[in-house]
Amino acid sequence: MQTIPDMMSLDIETLHQKAPGAAVLTIGAALFVGGEELPEKRLSLIIDVNDAMQYGLSDVDTMLWHISQGVDHLRALGLLHDQTVVKTEEALLQLANWIEACQAAYPDAQLITRDHDFDLAILADKYEKLGILIPWKYWAAKSHRTREDDLRWMQKLLGLEVSLPYTKFTKVSHNALQDAVSQGEYLCMLYKSVIEAATSTK
Repeated sequence: MQTIPDMMSLDIETLHQKAPGAAVLTIGAALFVGGEELPEKRLSLIIDVNDAMQYGLSDVDTMLWHISQGVDHLRALGLLHDQTVVKTEEALLQLANWIEACQAAYPDAQLITRDHDFDLAILADKYEKLGILIPWKYWAAKSHRTREDDLRWMQKLLGLEVSLPYTKFTKVSHNALQDAVSQGEYLCMLYKSVIEAATSTK
């Protein structure tokens, strides 16, 4: 019997820290089924920076922070102009197709973002600006932070050693795909810990 929910783990990198207006530079997504990632289902999109700024905001502090992270980070964001990039509209359509395909195969899959009133609010703003139907159901959108807190509380309740918080357990890379994968892996680890302890007490 499946006990770990199927999850579409999603992350974005932006040029501003405020939702919903921030410009979106990259989108990363990973699908987890039964507690395991399906690597062949990964999605990674880099948006042309000039096009991104037509639909969103940037600020000096965020740009300076990105620059301070080094060349590899800038390359991953497409800011060195040596990566394949797409327009904002194309990225949103590809993400919509990915979500729809995942939900068709796994109808109960939840859409997990670290903070859905940031990531999903920003993406929803871009879908609305471009007149594209938002592809996720609001009932399926879940907060990674909330799920993390709940599962760590259950670990404590079951007398387990409580796992480190996500930001201490995993080095946040600020690479959208890598962070989407690590967010999903972290929740699966917590689920497995709680489920194993709960079933062993029966």
